[in-house]
Amino acid sequence: MRGSHSAPGALRRSMTLALVTALGGTGLFAAPALAAGELSTSITITSITADSQAAFIPTTFHITTTVEGISEPSPCPSLIKIYEIIDDTPVEVMSQEFCAWGGSADLVYQAGFDLGTHTFKAAWVIDPTNHYASSESPTVDKTMVKTDSTTSLFADVSAEVHTPTLLQAAVGAWTNAFATGATIKFYRSGSATPLCTVAARTDNMHTCTTTFATAGTYTMTAVYSGNTWVNGSTSDPVTLTVTPDTVHGTATIQYANFYPVTDGYRDALSISGTRSEQISVVARVYSPGGTLLKTYTKAAGAYPYAFSWNGRNSSGVILPEGRYKIVQVQKDAFNTTKTFTHYVNLSKKKLTTLTKVISKKGNAATAGGVSGTGVIYESTTSGYILMKPGSSGWTGVGYQFTIPTATIYKSIKFRIYGKHGMTAPPSTIGMQNFSWCPYSSSTDWDEYCFDRLQTFGNTANSLAWYTTTGSLSTNKSGQIVRGMVSNTVGPAYVYKAEVVVTYQVLTY
Repeated sequence: MRGSHSAPGALRRSMTLALVTALGGTGLFAAPALAAGELSTSITITSITADSQAAFIPTTFHITTTVEGISEPSPCPSLIKIYEIIDDTPVEVMSQEFCAWGGSADLVYQAGFDLGTHTFKAAWVIDPTNHYASSESPTVDKTMVKTDSTTSLFADVSAEVHTPTLLQAAVGAWTNAFATGATIKFYRSGSATPLCTVAARTDNMHTCTTTFATAGTYTMTAVYSGNTWVNGSTSDPVTLTVTPDTVHGTATIQYANFYPVTDGYRDALSISGTRSEQISVVARVYSPGGTLLKTYTKAAGAYPYAFSWNGRNSSGVILPEGRYKIVQVQKDAFNTTKTFTHYVNLSKKKLTTLTKVISKKGNAATAGGVSGTGVIYESTTSGYILMKPGSSGWTGVGYQFTIPTATIYKSIKFRIYGKHGMTAPPSTIGMQNFSWCPYSSSTDWDEYCFDRLQTFGNTANSLAWYTTTGSLSTNKSGQIVRGMVSNTVGPAYVYKAEVVVTYQVLTY
């Protein structure tokens, strides 16, 4: 059974809640008097060390505690406190809860300490209702010194004369104090004058943009000055290969062949280019014999440009047919030039519009198919094809056409001449959509590859033309066009299948 304490309650409480600042410079605590029958115990902190020796680097204190005469509950609650002795006065640095019969604890002070020798003391502060007395450690001295640093330099290993080149540097140090009052200087080999001097930053974003006046190989370094707390350092050298100045632009002409006859097709030639820096342009047009015919100029700029040549002389007359040379010269701000030479064939041909009908007899189908009770009959004498789906079937035929080569296609149509009664569901005609089903001569035909569907048949069951108009972008594959007739009810006759194409070709 615990006895009562003989020490005044106010004194014990003040020692528990807050350590006294000093007692004659000899210790933090007064020795408590034990009541009659109270167990005699002592608690000591046997050692304290500060691991880190560099300024402002997190400092770890290793604390060891012991308890003598263990026969009571553990000394809880309690705190371990770290003090720095400044001018013989203990100043609390940090504290940490500690509840154990003894052992060790690590306390980390993240902010670290400034340069110089520091004196530390630890105290174990225990609740006054406990039988264990608070205790303190001997003092420990620790000297904090400047920490070392590393500097790294980053840059593209290739550069170009007159083109800005970015250098970047980073400082490696154990503390953000490296940035205080420090600088980073960027040097080129053989020069004592820095290319750039920038203030050190804790985010390590140190950059220098420089240019080179001549081509060659250059060695670059970055130097960190260091400061009161961190030693300076120099990066490993980085070698840059600087190539001669280049004009950053492109040039082209719109066509290899153009036709100045006014008909809406390649009536003028675009002479154009791009510029990624301040570039001026001179474009010249030469006759097949080498005579300068036309000169275009464009002031310096960093954006695309274009000239238009109509292939005519100053009187508006079309120039003779032949192979004309077009030379574009681009010049940058440093008088470096780049020349582009192209050739264009000038022709006096013009577009002629033609319409062609490509016809096949009905029995000249390219493909056919049936299902269920469907059958297909061919008449070699009359040239028709008869499609009879029967009571529960389907019949279909397909026609493939090769249309003429053209400069421009204007329209395509597929049509058939035949008859079918208007029995529901009606027969249909359509054209293959090559964006759905790409053309292949070896692939089976599929009804579901066809669109542009139109009804085939009339109530009189009389012969008539039935037409569907196709899309030039989807219902034509090169020069191949396909049409289809599908029938599910009643007999259907196809006497002719045709493609009608309107197109344009270049002629004199």
